[in-house]
Amino acid sequence: MNSKQLDWFRDELQHQLDECESSIEALKELDDPEAPEGDEADIADYKIQIAQQDAAAQHLHQAKLELIAAMGRIASGEFGYCKDTGDEIGLPRLKAKPTARLCIDAQERRERQGRFHT
Repeated sequence: MNSKQLDWFRDELQHQLDECESSIEALKELDDPEAPEGDEADIADYKIQIAQQDAAAQHLHQAKLELIAAMGRIASGEFGYCKDTGDEIGLPRLKAKPTARLCIDAQERRERQGRFHT
């Protein structure tokens, strides 16, 4: 991968990281620590909303960690290479998922084995 391509991925990862952090901040602003007073339906609805916000926050936090790790791989020169095989991941896959750590073959092999981490 040439330096122009790496710069594009660095910019894309930074853009995604900025969006992720904005979403995390927006979720924090929605936090309402007090449960509403009301009937059981109101309280149940509140609990569902809190669970959904927690799940979204966990997903965003994981995405943030993956983006930071990908930026670190750019800095170390490891970006774009499969962690299982050492082969190039390929630009189409990286454009679709810039945080990918596995080439298509390694990803498919893991999925067949029941391990889904990219």
